[in-house]
Amino acid sequence: MAKETDSGHSFEAFYKRATSPLVVLRLLSEKPMYGYEITLEMKQRSGGKYTMSLLYPVLYRLLDQGYVCEDHTEVAVGRARTYYAITPEGLSIISAPCRTTAAFPACSSSCWREGQAMTKAAKKYLRCVSRRLLALPATRASRLAALGKEIVERCPEGGFDDISAEFGAPARAAAELQLNVSEAELSAVSARQKKRTAMLIGACAALALMLGVYVWYVQTNEVAIVQSVITQFRG
Repeated sequence: MAKETDSGHSFEAFYKRATSPLVVLRLLSEKPMYGYEITLEMKQRSGGKYTMSLLYPVLYRLLDQGYVCEDHTEVAVGRARTYYAITPEGLSIISAPCRTTAAFPACSSSCWREGQAMTKAAKKYLRCVSRRLLALPATRASRLAALGKEIVERCPEGGFDDISAEFGAPARAAAELQLNVSEAELSAVSARQKKRTAMLIGACAALALMLGVYVWYVQTNEVAIVQSVITQFRG
């Protein structure tokens, strides 16, 4: 059986990307930390469920925005460790989101538990629906999360065929989720798809050009080598 991988388009992936700067700021509000220490704190406090493979891009973005600063540098075991600290601007940023999220902790934790309890068949069905759903990432994430909640409630142990029988084929489910999506959003999605297609075509054209140049170079050198050998024999 093929191993499931996170394509980066799941609800959990969107949630992690959106909240990772706030998680970093919340940890740094307690004390200055170096990069690996932040990663360890995340892993320990979440029981291994919340990890970040790319922490430093988040840190550097927070540095550029003025929410984090370099506090000091220490040398340990022959390596320099840069400690980061939160700035007053960073403290003001995390206060508003914390007040907002405090209003719905039960809803947030419930959605997370349901996502963790979702079967492989349900995840596969949601991925098939996601590929056919034309909407911006935020809209797609919210609608797929609602559909996932219904699947957990109505088909908790059902296979892919059972879910399809209950909710319809993925294409039909995507069409239903796409109802009430604004024309402006559909236009934005279409523009994104056209941009990605143009970039892909451009990359393929560049690759074909590079391959052509390489073939020409090899063939030219081969001709030169053959001519050199013929000249030596004639001599």
